[in-house]
Amino acid sequence: MFFLLPIFTRYLGVYEYGIVESMTVFSSILTIIFSLGIHNSVYRLYYDYETENTKKQLFGTIGFFVFLFSLIISILLFIGKDFTGMIFKNIPFDPFFKFVIFTTLITNLAELPKAYLIINEKALQYTIISIVQFCLNTGIALFFLIILKSDASGLLKGQLISSLIISPFFIFFSLKHFKFKPDLKMLKSSLVFSIPALPTLLSAWILNLSDRIFVDHYISPNALGIYSLGYKIASIIGFAFTAIDMSYMPLFFKLANSKIESDLLKIKLLNRIYLSLLLLLVFIVSLFSKEFIIIFFSKDFFDSYKIIMIVSFVFFLSQFCSLISKNLSQSKKVKQGMYIDLSAALLNICFNFFLIPNFGIYGAAWATLLSFLFSVIVYYYYSLKHTFFIDFHLNELFIFLFIFIIILIVTDILNLSFLISIILKIVISILILVFYYFYFRDSFKKSF
Repeated sequence: MFFLLPIFTRYLGVYEYGIVESMTVFSSILTIIFSLGIHNSVYRLYYDYETENTKKQLFGTIGFFVFLFSLIISILLFIGKDFTGMIFKNIPFDPFFKFVIFTTLITNLAELPKAYLIINEKALQYTIISIVQFCLNTGIALFFLIILKSDASGLLKGQLISSLIISPFFIFFSLKHFKFKPDLKMLKSSLVFSIPALPTLLSAWILNLSDRIFVDHYISPNALGIYSLGYKIASIIGFAFTAIDMSYMPLFFKLANSKIESDLLKIKLLNRIYLSLLLLLVFIVSLFSKEFIIIFFSKDFFDSYKIIMIVSFVFFLSQFCSLISKNLSQSKKVKQGMYIDLSAALLNICFNFFLIPNFGIYGAAWATLLSFLFSVIVYYYYSLKHTFFIDFHLNELFIFLFIFIIILIVTDILNLSFLISIILKIVISILILVFYYFYFRDSFKKSF
């Protein structure tokens, strides 16, 4: 999907692309609201049950609740469509919000089967399913865009059709591997684990949506498209490390629960590698952002590269938060994480109010960055003093961060010709990759 962005932006244009990306963000937050975050509880509670039968019943209980609850929320969103449509004043409820609600309701069926595969380390099956989903969704989207010459509404309709086509597979998978005999005790323990995170879900809504809403209200729909493209390209960092985080999550809890010294040391090494590679990816994406926009997108999107350079570090901080929050989950202190996330969300709203009217889309990017920086600092110091905690090698991380930021500032200020700039940045990247290889080689060997 990342490499198909030039096609989508070419056929949709700045305004229509802004609509699609805003609806994508709305869908991602809606997915969390539909499930109350209860999907995430299986990664922790799965290991509390010893027999295969009770584990299947846990999945069945959660699956039944999620389907019923998401159906109720969908109905309420349609009843209150005037209120729902107010989220983006320039995007009408019908057809845009309507398509997204239906699509999210259907795709939500896939979350538990995927969680089941992750926990049971079925990497091949998970990969095959993901590839099939991608090919189906992308193929239908391209058909609507290129063949039928559709606008943003056509693209969203195509996503709905693709989700309808693949949904029978996930229903069959659930019937085969889950035991749909709802157990109130299991449901209660899952909700006790997830409900304290509800304000966190609201915070996620604010942190991921409020900047788009403010841009839509204070600037223009075209600015929303430019901002959305920059955010989307930077999100390759989030996509890559969300995938890594999904595989690391069950491993983290497995190692943390073992209480064995060698397992705790392994967490420390994995955290170090995780953050170092994350920072490296952030640097590479930011370093080549300008050249990437020039090569693949029209001049209307040129300013997106500045958004990429800021938002890339947003995803670094976001993934850092995710890593630290595992300490709170391990100690079952989800409520404390809720307070931190709520504070960050309120701070984000304040930053948006002040920065966006004065600095436009760059203000939106900085508002999100500052909010996540606040989250990282508070999460870190609370975890350090009150929860299960493994060191993150912060001194080393700060040194790398400082060097990378200096390089990014200097290469942008130099304003070299396109060819010289590309060559210089390739040389810098190769040197850093070689350094990373020799510097972290021993840590890789010990970890894996």
